[in-house]
Amino acid sequence: MNIHVYLLCYNEESIIKNILDYYSSFCSKIFLMDNISTDRSVEIASEFPKVKIISWASGDAIDESLYVKMKSQTYKDYSREGGRYTEEVADWVISCDMDEVLYHPDIIQVLKSYKKEGVTVPQITGFNMTGENDIDQRLPILDQYMNGVREVVFDKRIVFDADFDMSYSKGCHSYGAGFECMRETYNYKSSNNFPIALLHYKHIGSRLFDVAVKNSERVDADTGASHYKYYKEKGPTHLPLLKKMKPIFDANMHVNFSDFAATTGEKSSRRLSLNGEITQGDVDVFRDSALKLEDFDMLLARELMLIAKRYRPTGAVILQKIKQFNHQLDN
Repeated sequence: MNIHVYLLCYNEESIIKNILDYYSSFCSKIFLMDNISTDRSVEIASEFPKVKIISWASGDAIDESLYVKMKSQTYKDYSREGGRYTEEVADWVISCDMDEVLYHPDIIQVLKSYKKEGVTVPQITGFNMTGENDIDQRLPILDQYMNGVREVVFDKRIVFDADFDMSYSKGCHSYGAGFECMRETYNYKSSNNFPIALLHYKHIGSRLFDVAVKNSERVDADTGASHYKYYKEKGPTHLPLLKKMKPIFDANMHVNFSDFAATTGEKSSRRLSLNGEITQGDVDVFRDSALKLEDFDMLLARELMLIAKRYRPTGAVILQKIKQFNHQLDN
């Protein structure tokens, strides 16, 4: 079985070796979609025989529309029969960010089983992994972080049949127009008969801070920089998920799915109801508006953040800011 993985990359030298080691263990080809990295990312990746570098540029900016295009279109040229650059036809494609690991202890057998059932887009259960130590490039990433928290916005459909025409929305999360379009696409069949995890490695060591520093200058300050600014200001030791973490694996490295909320499945992970529908995109608006208002009207900022908390009760930024607002307003 041929499994190809496509990884977005921009200055990921601190984690890229661990991720490439992991995917090299079961993928026949690895495509590094490099956004003109200025560190050692490409140099490190070039040492892996399965890696092919695909260079592209977003103009030193975070452009979610380009990210969606890269994740949903590039594989058609490199992994499908008849593709312009296809050297090997894939059975399955994984398309994800550099800090995302598709995990099952027997992932190849699971994908073979899904193939027999005619499943084209397996359902995913997402987790934010966390730990105080910085990643050690000498050790397998799975051995370094045993704890995390359930995160439904990472129920991202990052693995799919290579013949399926994948579509995504901003962030490639399981919500929005792209998610709905995917469900209506010809030959779409989904299942959670063999649960697969997405392990997200951003809340580890100083990585949350490092990513915030890296990206804070690459986003539109009016529309997308608020959470990067927040984590940058909190510093490299700020790890809000540590207090909430639970063991993710059992002794045999199977994910403890039964200890956590089930996958969102066919329901959008960002659709919630309030006399109709409030999406998590709307929650982002409440949160970001509160952050902009805090220096001018902290009372209103707290009210907006409390609304955001109602629909995202575990949001790290939301909880931290409410605590801060309460302290300042009540003293």
